[in-house]
Amino acid sequence: MSSTMTTTAAFTPGPSARITITGIVGAASVQIWRGDGTQEVRVAGDDLQIPAGAVYITDYRLPPGRTITYRAVLYSSIGAVVETVSTSPALVVPALDSSMAWVMDPEDPTSAMLLPLMVGTNDQVGHQSAGVAVPPLMGLPIWLGGPRNRLSRAFVISTTTTAEAAQFAQMIEPGGQLLIRPSAALRHDTGLIYMGAPAIPEAAWNAYEAPADWTIDGTEVADDAWPVVVAERTWLDLEAECATWLDVEAMYATWLAVEQG
Repeated sequence: MSSTMTTTAAFTPGPSARITITGIVGAASVQIWRGDGTQEVRVAGDDLQIPAGAVYITDYRLPPGRTITYRAVLYSSIGAVVETVSTSPALVVPALDSSMAWVMDPEDPTSAMLLPLMVGTNDQVGHQSAGVAVPPLMGLPIWLGGPRNRLSRAFVISTTTTAEAAQFAQMIEPGGQLLIRPSAALRHDTGLIYMGAPAIPEAAWNAYEAPADWTIDGTEVADDAWPVVVAERTWLDLEAECATWLDVEAMYATWLAVEQG
């Protein structure tokens, strides 16, 4: 193997890792995986082309209190695996107090805030399927199976100053999912809880003070959901960028990508 992979930890505005792969020979693209000893997940934004024999990417989604390793798979221009490289030693993410959590918009890592967290309930936060039904003239019910879905759960976070309240309000304004990175004391498979909440109501402690509680009452969702807010885009924008349909085909893989820009 000719490539070298290193990671450098950073902690502003939240825990992150700068991943560097150098000395790449014969590879055109790369996929990077994050492991915590139990499972591996793809690093967001890792499907990269390799223009000059090196790759640089920052992973902003580190779960607190866990030991992290990275593995990169390098591919040739025809999709064949050229080599696989890993980091050593492992990266230890600092632990959090059980009453705290990092909260952020996953599409804007600079929005990460360290805030007090209260878990609304531990009841029925697992998986649920369809259930059973009793057909006529049958003594036993039949099982109506289906994919087991996450049930709703609630989190309450607190902002203690006017500045924090304004920053959090700005974070949730786009209407996308929120990423909650709680203490490792909170039982969760990955330590990364992506929440989709139709509303996040604010309850001020009293009418004359800044502190407030915000209730994130929704459903845990997948981390690869489509963005809720799409920037306005017109056909004039497309015309300015692409003189021919071949130019369009070269820039965009699908019509959805054309519309989203």
